[in-house]
Amino acid sequence: MPDLDIVTADGARRVYELLHDARWVLLSVVPARAGAPWADRVRLVKAQYGGKWELPVIGEVSTPSAVLIRPDSYVA
Repeated sequence: MPDLDIVTADGARRVYELLHDARWVLLSVVPARAGAPWADRVRLVKAQYGGKWELPVIGEVSTPSAVLIRPDSYVA
């Protein structure tokens, strides 16, 4: 997962800051359902990001609507 600059309800953040709790993170750029059965294990972060993502090896890709990030920063 690239360490992007995103905008959350708490203001501007970097993606890797969200991983400091060593929990899975569901990064959602579209409305996601709160109170889901996995809410105690996965941190839901509603964010905004303008532009495309630059991924190693793959290159530039369109921003997905949501991405599930493991605590080690890999995308599940």
